Amino acid sequence: MDRRQTSCARSKTISSSSVSRYLAITGGVGGAKLGQGLQQVLPPESLAYLVNTGDDFTHLGLHVSPDLDTLMYTLGGLSNPDTGWGRAGESWSFIASLRELGGPDWFNLGDRDLAVHVLRSEWLAAGATLRTDERTRAKVALSDGSTITHNHDSEVTLRADGARTITLTRGMLVADVAKLENGPRAVFETPKGRVEVLGTKFALTATEEV
Repeated sequence: MDRRQTSCARSKTISSSSVSRYLAITGGVGGAKLGQGLQQVLPPESLAYLVNTGDDFTHLGLHVSPDLDTLMYTLGGLSNPDTGWGRAGESWSFIASLRELGGPDWFNLGDRDLAVHVLRSEWLAAGATLRTDERTRAKVALSDGSTITHNHDSEVTLRADGARTITLTRGMLVADVAKLENGPRAVFETPKGRVEVLGTKFALTATEEV
């Protein structure tokens, strides 16, 4: 069988109705390269990604998601081919100025990359709504140490106000709430009510019945 025949056979196998959806669990540069390879052989509508957010952190007041950004840049054809992370054609005026002022420069923030962190942080602070479809789940690490994992087909709104308010519009979430000694309680809202917690782990569901 020649190369063209092999390619055709592979295409027929992938498009078979018996294999419809794939979930790629990714993290770091290696995970981004895996996603890039899968993108070449699988139809986009059949592929979803579960991306590591365990390394998310807050830096200079900005929410940084290194693995998510690496995958995003790689799949979008924007990644730096030399480093495997960051954006191609990046400039470094911001980090250079920060260094001159004596600021923390251990984490390189490129000028173009910085715009992503600024917008993401603004959206989260303003009450960004995170949605998952029937194929995916998502986990978000909050700056206070709490984590919110929302299940398939869920909609969660995060607000960075003093009350640490999380609104579950539909679906289910699992919250691991950090206990703050002198901080406010975390507030979880659904269309049917609300609950306030000091620090615990629990599941919450929002449906038409509950």
